[in-house]
Amino acid sequence: MTTRHSAVVGGETFEYTVTVRTFPAVDASGRRVGTCSTTTYLRDLPAGASPDARPVLFAFNGGPGAASTALHLGGLGPYRIAFPTDLSAGPLGPCPLEANPDSVFDSTDLVFIDAINTGYGAADEGADLSGVYGVEGDAACFAGVITAWLQHEGRFRSPKYVLGESYGTVRAPRVARRLLGQGMSVALNGIALLGQALNLQETVQRPTNAIGSMAALPFMAASAWYHGKSEVSASSAEEVARLAHEFATTTYISALVQGGSLSADERRKVAERLTELTGISTEHFLRSRLRIHTDEFRQLLLEDRQQELGNADARYTLPAPDLRRGEGGTDPASATLYPGFTMAAAQYFRDELGVDRELMYQQLDREASSRWTWQDPMSPHPVVGNGPVPFTIFDDSACLTGYLKANTAAHLFIGTGYYDSLTTVGMVEHLVAQNELPQERLHRFGYESGHMMYTDPGSSVRLNSDLRLFISRSVADPR
Repeated sequence: MTTRHSAVVGGETFEYTVTVRTFPAVDASGRRVGTCSTTTYLRDLPAGASPDARPVLFAFNGGPGAASTALHLGGLGPYRIAFPTDLSAGPLGPCPLEANPDSVFDSTDLVFIDAINTGYGAADEGADLSGVYGVEGDAACFAGVITAWLQHEGRFRSPKYVLGESYGTVRAPRVARRLLGQGMSVALNGIALLGQALNLQETVQRPTNAIGSMAALPFMAASAWYHGKSEVSASSAEEVARLAHEFATTTYISALVQGGSLSADERRKVAERLTELTGISTEHFLRSRLRIHTDEFRQLLLEDRQQELGNADARYTLPAPDLRRGEGGTDPASATLYPGFTMAAAQYFRDELGVDRELMYQQLDREASSRWTWQDPMSPHPVVGNGPVPFTIFDDSACLTGYLKANTAAHLFIGTGYYDSLTTVGMVEHLVAQNELPQERLHRFGYESGHMMYTDPGSSVRLNSDLRLFISRSVADPR
């Protein structure tokens, strides 16, 4: 299905086509198991102009098993959801689609890829999906879709980028590695990561993992400052996060590592500084070995108001549920934002793009996550029986660093929301510090928003502008 449209982006008016179609979903062994759907935006070129110089950005969300709706209609495409600036508007607030004059589409063609069993893609009848329900099979599937698209459009010579969000940041380097090797020999100009999760295992807040508590502190400090619970004097979330990071990587990590050998006076001093940063009581930190999990923090920060913070975006709040009555918990950010994505996708594909009204656009493959294989076959760590030994570390960061060594011209973009408790700004700091990423090719940005930073109007403008600059600089790189 192809339709024609016009857009005004960056003050420039141009014509473009949108094509919704499917490509074969193929696992790592080359076996077809179904289809993946794509939505492609191609800008019209002047007569006689070659598309070879026009970049193309392949974008996908995470899950695993999520469609690309959030990136597509949240802020990158030529249409976006007009999310209310009032964060308390709730899920029934009007979220109409509107033209997106800030879209990065003026600088690059866009291809949004939906995972198998999402969007308009589907598994073949009787197909065994174990070959695509895992880190490498999934990467092979997405790499296959990308190469099929490049072949169909004749765009192998164009500058090429992949952009992944959340689990998509684990997928993106693997897709890049697949494209460069495995007989495909397709090199990318850049990889963009939004809400990076590559080092999630080493920064997770296990009870005795000091690194996890260290990495979580900047998020908590920024969120406490936003809600007026911090004692830190600062003019921005960026400044608060920076101050918290400096404390976290010096005094705080030292205190956590010393543990029980830390003197009582030193312990109290650290706890008092943590209170200033996070708004959580000193006595709480003293009782909990100077630690607090982000989930606990979200429940405690506004306990006096009987509210809890959002997980995906801590700026959002809802009344705290009464767990004693079995009310259950709902993420305030997700409860507010996700209905808007569902409504927008149903409207947009049917009314604007002319997709058959009988076809349902699927947002999530609910089986993918529970059946996922996380083991990387290239990992040097052993596998025993059906899975990795308990001491194995899934070093997802190694896939990224390995690719950047193999492709010395590829640039890296990392964008993070300061109020994101899922993939925190502290995780990015740790990723950069521990992996010797090439600084001359690294583009880092923070946004005063959450996991889906484009849902904030101001952050959406900045994100598209930052991506535009990232693409232009990487295309101009003489390497």
